[in-house]
Amino acid sequence: MQARVASLFVFPVKACAALPVQELVFTADGRLQGDREWAVVDAGSQVTWQGEYPRLACVMPSFDGSTLVLQASGEETVRLPREGGEAPLRICIWNDAMQRTEHFDALDAGPAAAALLRRVTGADLRLVRLGAEALARSGTNALHLLSQASLDELDEALHARGLAAAEARRFRPNLVLEGDDLAPFLEEHLTRLRWSGGELRATSRCVRCIVPNVDPRDGALGAEPGPTVAALSTMRWPGAPSTLGLYARPVGVGVLARGTLLDLELAL
Repeated sequence: MQARVASLFVFPVKACAALPVQELVFTADGRLQGDREWAVVDAGSQVTWQGEYPRLACVMPSFDGSTLVLQASGEETVRLPREGGEAPLRICIWNDAMQRTEHFDALDAGPAAAALLRRVTGADLRLVRLGAEALARSGTNALHLLSQASLDELDEALHARGLAAAEARRFRPNLVLEGDDLAPFLEEHLTRLRWSGGELRATSRCVRCIVPNVDPRDGALGAEPGPTVAALSTMRWPGAPSTLGLYARPVGVGVLARGTLLDLELAL
C-alpha cells in the first residue's frame, strides 16, 4: 500500500504555532531539524505547554536563515540567533513515560522574547533554547503523523453533530498523509513507512489531550473536537485512552519532501 505526503510541518518552539515546510530533514541523532529546539518555560523554569497557555498558539515562529523569527498579531517582530541564547538556565521537563521531572541545561533567549510572550499570554513566561542533552532526552516522540482520511472521518462525525470541521493544525502533526486507498485511522496500524530517501518506524499511537480544543487562529479554548475524537477512539480501541494519529522515528539521516510516495507496512 502507498500514500503520498500531503503536507509537512515543524514546530520551531514547542507549544507555539506550526510552520509549514516543503521538506523534513532527519538528523543523525533521530530528530527533525528545526523542530521543538526551543521551548517556553514558566516562572519556575518548568517547560510548559499549550494546554496550560492556549494563547501560545498565536505566537508564530519561522526561520530566516540563521535567525529565529517570532511574530504575533499586533506585536513587534522579535529576531533571535537560531543557535544561541543570552544566559545559561537550568530548566525542568516532565517525562511522561517515566512519570518524573528531569533537569536540563538551556539558554535564555532574553527580554525581548519574554516580553512578547507576556503580552500575548498575560503570563510570566520565557523562551529558552534547549541544550543537546534536553534535545536527546528519552521519552520524546520525534515525529507525529496523521492521514487526511482520518481527519475527514472526524469532520464527518463533527458535521453530524452540527459542529465545525477541525483543521489539521489543531492536532499538531509533522506529516499528513493522503491517498485514495487509505482507510480512516489506518495510520494507527502502521509499522513502517519507506521511500527512496529513508524510513520511519512507528513507535506508538498518539494519546490525545485538550490541545486539539485550542483554536490555532486565536488561541481560544473550546469544547471540541476532543469529545468527538474520544468517541471515535472508543469505537476502535474500547477501554483505551483517546487516540488519533501515530508517533514514529526516522531511521538514520534523510529528507522527506511534500508529494513523496511512501510504501506502507502494516501490522498483521
